[in-house]
Amino acid sequence: MKENTMRNKEYVGFSVPKFQAIILVNNEEGNATRIIIIDETNGDFDVSDILGLTKQELDTHPELSVVKINYPGNKDDFQIALLDALTNPGTETKKSSTEKKSTSEKSDYSRPPEGWMNAHEIYTMLNKSSDWFTSALKNITINQEQTGTHLNKANKPSVYYSPEVIKQGSRLAD
Repeated sequence: MKENTMRNKEYVGFSVPKFQAIILVNNEEGNATRIIIIDETNGDFDVSDILGLTKQELDTHPELSVVKINYPGNKDDFQIALLDALTNPGTETKKSSTEKKSTSEKSDYSRPPEGWMNAHEIYTMLNKSSDWFTSALKNITINQEQTGTHLNKANKPSVYYSPEVIKQGSRLAD
């Protein structure tokens, strides 16, 4: 990305053909990682084209569908948020016209509903690793109503999963 990246930290760009996406990673807290979903309307873009855009140009580009993920403060939640955005691109921010406020604005988020758990809580309860949970998510069908961003115990936004997703994960753990 151009020189106006936040705090002069660079983004690293990856093309992920399996998910038809380009990922611009900056896992520094306060910076958003951006996932660009490639489809028939914007298939001519490649990583070098995307890296040539500023964050503002990228977020407002009329031909690009951009999912933004703010670094949640720990590696496990970050990996899970990335996987969730890739496997369920409609569950996070899409296009700047429908963009939610930054996840750093904690007042926009509430505590999770009763019975919902974040990834760390789920894999700890199941006595599994974060890597196991990341792999298990690939085998779980999750719709938009079964996941959401809520405040964790440290008052930081985190991806939470409904009891139905937790049940599916429990069955996979057995």
